[in-house]
Amino acid sequence: MISTKALSTALAASVGFAIAGGAISPVQAATFGGGTCSVSEVTVTGYGSADNCAGFFEGNDKPTGALSLLDGGLFGDFGSWSLTGTDDDFTGTGSGQTGTWNFAQGFSGPAAVAVKAGDSFSLYFFANVADAYAGTFSTGGVDTVGKKGNIPGLSHLSVFTAQRPDTPPPTPQPVPEPASILGLLAMGGLGIGLKRQRQN
Repeated sequence: MISTKALSTALAASVGFAIAGGAISPVQAATFGGGTCSVSEVTVTGYGSADNCAGFFEGNDKPTGALSLLDGGLFGDFGSWSLTGTDDDFTGTGSGQTGTWNFAQGFSGPAAVAVKAGDSFSLYFFANVADAYAGTFSTGGVDTVGKKGNIPGLSHLSVFTAQRPDTPPPTPQPVPEPASILGLLAMGGLGIGLKRQRQN
């Protein structure tokens, strides 16, 4: 049986070797997910628990922390992700470690909710939500803080959305040019005039 101390020492040595050997940059090593999240920690009303989650990741989810992970294919190839809403759009209730969230503007499609608390964040992936406005959260998926390993209270939530690369953008509808409209009106007037002439 391998002791926890031996396993920790071996893991630290292999990460150090990978960084020194150039296999992983120090920035990548610092943002490695801790794997402590659970899909039930974030829900969307009418949809349920997240389909997948990743984290925790050290640092802040915005402006670029979460986007670089999502654009890098963390949950699959969904094209380009964008920040849809931030903590300014949310109202959290509860102890700060758990509660409810409300989003001022609904979001749809592939979405990821970032839960930021303490010095880390976790991402919760929803494959295909429709008009999501509210749900629940827990900060149980982020890194603990302090010597006692306390679960931190919520700092903020962020929502990121993506358009699937296989979904074509909407086709623009052609707008008739003014000259075309005048031509059609003239043809209509000519037709009415000929019809009246035949009746006389």
